[in-house]
Formats: sequence, C-alpha cells, structure tokens
Amino acid sequence: MYVNVGDTVKRGQVLAKEDTFEADQALTGAQTQLATNQSQLEQVLHDVTITQSRRILARDRDIQGNTKRVEATRHSADEYAVRQAQKQLDTEERALQQAIAACELNPPRRPLPPRQRPRPPAG
Repeated sequence: MYVNVGDTVKRGQVLAKEDTFEADQALTGAQTQLATNQSQLEQVLHDVTITQSRRILARDRDIQGNTKRVEATRHSADEYAVRQAQKQLDTEERALQQAIAACELNPPRRPLPPRQRPRPPAG
C-alpha cells in the first residue's frame, strides 16, 4: 500500500498495488492443465479417427470379399450355361448330320408338295 488512512492523495495517484503472485501461479497452472487436456483430446480424437478408419476398412474388405464371391458364382454359372449350350449345339449338329446322311442314302423319289396354308373357316 502506498498511502495510509488520512493521507492526502492526488487524482490518478496509485493508492495500492495488489499482490498477484498466487493468481499468476493459478493462471500458469490452469494454462498448463489446459494444454495437457488439449493434447489428450487431440490424442483421443486421433484414436477415434483411427478406430473409425479401421472399421471402414474392415467393412470395405468384407464388401470386396462378398463382391468377389458373387462374381465367382456368376462366372461359374456362366461357364455352366456355356457348357450346356455347347452340349445342345453338339447334339443338334449330330442330329443335322444324321438327317443329311439319311437324305443322301434315301433321296426322295418325287418332289415334296409346297406347303399349303390352311383355309379360313367359312363365315
């Protein structure tokens, strides 16, 4: 304190000075704690981001695996359909060859008549 009770003072004169040591110490401690808390928060957010990224990656890998299995199944089905179609084609080619051979061995004696359209019913 710069003045005592009853002293004459002038306008703007400093009357007393407050000791801020304890307040400064508390402020420094609070700032240190804030920095620590912010660092911990950043680490938690980082960990959460990594965890979420790992979950997304695992989900994407599952989707990719499922897609590969579906594509493999479709491919197998397509291959089966091609084999079946080839068998059918082979069967029909043999039947055609047999029909050609039968015609060569037994040619028709007279020409076949032209195909006639059925007459419409009388109305």
